[in-house]
Amino acid sequence: MRKHFFCSRFLGSVVLIPALVALAACSSEPPPAPKAEVKKEPEKVAGPMTGKDAYFEMYKPARAWSPDIQVLSLKSEAVPGQKVVDGKAAAWTVVFASPSKMEMRTITWALEPFGEYRKGMNPGQPIKWGGPTTKSKPFSMSDVTLDSNDAEKKSAEDPKGAGWIKSNPGAPVSFYLGADQRFTAPVWVVTHGTAKEGYIKALNAATGADAK
Repeated sequence: MRKHFFCSRFLGSVVLIPALVALAACSSEPPPAPKAEVKKEPEKVAGPMTGKDAYFEMYKPARAWSPDIQVLSLKSEAVPGQKVVDGKAAAWTVVFASPSKMEMRTITWALEPFGEYRKGMNPGQPIKWGGPTTKSKPFSMSDVTLDSNDAEKKSAEDPKGAGWIKSNPGAPVSFYLGADQRFTAPVWVVTHGTAKEGYIKALNAATGADAK
């Protein structure tokens, strides 16, 4: 009788152990699924910019210098190994003026190091400014609706310009934006080639018409 009782208890324990193991397995939380690898987007590399785009990049540090800044000139820079294409250059220089400080300051943005300039912003030290002259007066960029890419297109549409460009393929292109008392609005001066040997077109930066 005692033997039968012992066997019953032993068999009951044998049956109970797997059940407890199974119950523990069901009640435990499943291991977390492996997290999907997040792929980082490649960093966007800045490229050549139009004159107005470059200006607005330089506007930020310039306004930190003086909140009443105006523009005296904006010009493209020649960077070795980089061509100006569709009005976009690898470097631009802006000369800012502050009427309240009676100072002017030059800032150059460069896509890559060249000459004395490093990559990025190259702010110069403020110097005294004597105020507007007949050949150089400050202006607001809000008066400029024509960007350098459109200025290049319009200069190439001129029959004289088209003929010169066709005869001189691959010639460099440069831009200068400024204002003087002869004109009612700032003027883009687009030079194909060089000032001595090339084709030069002056355009009203507000209307895109020939500057007169």
